[in-house]
Amino acid sequence: MKMPRLLFAFVIVFLLFGCNNTQTSRNLSVNSTSNNEAKFAVEPEMHNFGELESGEVISFSFKYTNTGEGTLHIDSVDGGCGCIEIELKDEVLKANESSFFTVVYNTAGEWGNILKPIILYTNTLEKRKEIFITAKVNNELFK
Repeated sequence: MKMPRLLFAFVIVFLLFGCNNTQTSRNLSVNSTSNNEAKFAVEPEMHNFGELESGEVISFSFKYTNTGEGTLHIDSVDGGCGCIEIELKDEVLKANESSFFTVVYNTAGEWGNILKPIILYTNTLEKRKEIFITAKVNNELFK
């Protein structure tokens, strides 16, 4: 008599957990196909400042666009080092809106071929967008 009760309990537990997992996957697939998502595009994705002298402070403005249908939120921006400052004008963009952010690069103490990443954290599916600045910095101390 104990075996049928144990088997019955096992079947009940299996069905309860099985139903729960099916529901979760259904919700995930609905979210991943939603058309109301923000999409983030930056032009250009890399900027070359060319040849510079150590100590120069230069800047470049990148254009960014929300190419999706949802509202884009830029949560934070990481320049990776103290030599880069980012001036972000708009942190929220509606669908098909564009804006600019400026990267200010201080070459003091830098030398050689430089490749610096700038990471933008957003509410898009990708969560982060990485762009780059590059330059060749001449420094009298390292000739």
